[in-house]
Amino acid sequence: MKSKSIVDIVATAISQVTQPPLVVGFFFVFLMFYFAPDFATGLSWCIIAISLIGVAPTIFTLFAVKLGHIKNVLLTRRQDRSSPFLIATLGAIVTFIIFYRLSVPAEVLVFLITLILILIVILIINLYWKISVHATTITVVAVATNIFADYRLWYLFLLIPIVCWSRVYRKKHTVAQVVAGTLLNGIIVYITFNLFGVS
Repeated sequence: MKSKSIVDIVATAISQVTQPPLVVGFFFVFLMFYFAPDFATGLSWCIIAISLIGVAPTIFTLFAVKLGHIKNVLLTRRQDRSSPFLIATLGAIVTFIIFYRLSVPAEVLVFLITLILILIVILIINLYWKISVHATTITVVAVATNIFADYRLWYLFLLIPIVCWSRVYRKKHTVAQVVAGTLLNGIIVYITFNLFGVS
């Protein structure tokens, strides 16, 4: 068996630590505690959002893999992605409804609207083409975080080309697929935030 080079190991490590559920989960922790009035409220918001948008699709995927309906938990096949993406979209919609009724700050609601739009776009594109969710996730998080933080965390943008490189290097995506994930969804975040006056 051929041993992996340092570059292979680095590219694999980058792909693993930037798995979309992990990135989204960490971002929700940041987002909820950033806008929550106290720790208990922030924690409750985190539990709701992460459970519905992250945990629910993950549990579904694990069961689908066990039953043989999906090849693996990483969703490497395009055709395996539709159902988990749909569940994540429905989870985001339910989260938005709950948060709206809880009078969560407008910034959080705007991000959820943006996330729902992005998930719908990805869901539609995925029917025909395997757009990069890694590139999408890291771009959305980098852009949204910097808008909320007045671009004080600008160095997060440096993660975008690094993650894109790892996906192309490992032959999980083409250059076009990572560029599309980056540009399309970065634009959606920017336009949606501006439409709702969050910028």
